[in-house]
Amino acid sequence: MFQSTTTASSLTWHATSRKKDGLIRHPANALTWKSVDEKWHEFGSEPRNLRLALSSDGFNPHSSLSSKYSCWPVILVTYNLPPWLCMKRKYMLLTMLISGPKQPGNDIDVYLEPLIDDLKVLWEGVHGVYDASRNEYFTLRAALFWTINDFPAYGNLSGSIVKGYNACPICVEKTLPKRLKHSQKLIYLRHRRWKERYHPYRRQRAAFDNQQEYETAPVPLTGEEVLKRIEKEVLVWPFGKKNPRPPYKGDEDESRPCWKKKSIFFNLNTGNSFMFVIV
Repeated sequence: MFQSTTTASSLTWHATSRKKDGLIRHPANALTWKSVDEKWHEFGSEPRNLRLALSSDGFNPHSSLSSKYSCWPVILVTYNLPPWLCMKRKYMLLTMLISGPKQPGNDIDVYLEPLIDDLKVLWEGVHGVYDASRNEYFTLRAALFWTINDFPAYGNLSGSIVKGYNACPICVEKTLPKRLKHSQKLIYLRHRRWKERYHPYRRQRAAFDNQQEYETAPVPLTGEEVLKRIEKEVLVWPFGKKNPRPPYKGDEDESRPCWKKKSIFFNLNTGNSFMFVIV
């Protein structure tokens, strides 16, 4: 991308031409971007260093002709670019295509290992990259900031539980669902905890679960706290469809760990500062 003078100039737009008025107009205004720049000052001081997001989801390329086939593209998005360019097809990087008769599921980490190795190399720095806009060579570094995925894919990539008693990745064991009497389905009605202390919804009973809401919203865990809990609570289990994890049934599901694996993204140097975005 730095071989083109136009593209090379656009890759520093976030530092040179972005409107800075305190509003969230670009990912550069996000807390994650700012925290990485503060924690790794040398990385943040170079605007040409790439800030990446990984997007992945599965689909059936044969439509209704075959339901026993899955295809998972893994795409990197460069957020250095301005908003009207970063989501254009020509600037998206198709890093791999995971295809096969079955979905990768939790085993997606096996397929992502080569990409993670490349991201580690980019984090350390690639020397001798030519910048056409400045007519000079520099050391290029890159960091993966986010993943963009739906909720089921979020569970595969992050290792978090996405169904059952601890399905909320923010509330974890404080999700507190309610099981319906006749259908035996779990429903999640504690969202009023995020309302202001004296919001009228907190006092409404008939519109919700016949109870008033007095609790405050749970505080999300930091990356360091999540990693410590995963290493303490989650069993190391071999990958592969021939090594299924034991199922949790009935009351066992209520006390199961909030994660099913340690995500491979924790192997990155910025793993503890990493975020998963559900879109």
